[in-house]
Amino acid sequence: MSEAQQYELGSYVNLMEASTQLLINPIQGLSPKYAEPDFDEFLSRQSEERAAHCIHYKETIVVLANLFYDISLDEKDVSLLVKFFKKNDKFLDMANISKDQMDAELFCLVKECLSFACHKNNLFSEKS
Repeated sequence: MSEAQQYELGSYVNLMEASTQLLINPIQGLSPKYAEPDFDEFLSRQSEERAAHCIHYKETIVVLANLFYDISLDEKDVSLLVKFFKKNDKFLDMANISKDQMDAELFCLVKECLSFACHKNNLFSEKS
């Protein structure tokens, strides 16, 4: 194979690899970052009383954890989000919670779950 043919073949392989990534990356971006196994592992590290409280909000915590994955929230952000979600009846129905249950404590649980997952992932990547 001549040098020109090798160069052309290399260009073709690179083109195919780039095309594959253009198709795969958006699909991978749709996958959840925080899943139920992450939540279950978080629960295993909690006291029984706290775990029972968290299980009641499991679906909501997982949904919110995926919404706010890699987003830092301060107290002002949390209070604004609580007000927003309390007014959003569609979200409350989907999450199967009442307006009274949507509070800052729920967001604190979400933040704890995310920090636990982040800490766990950092420990895993350091061992590799």
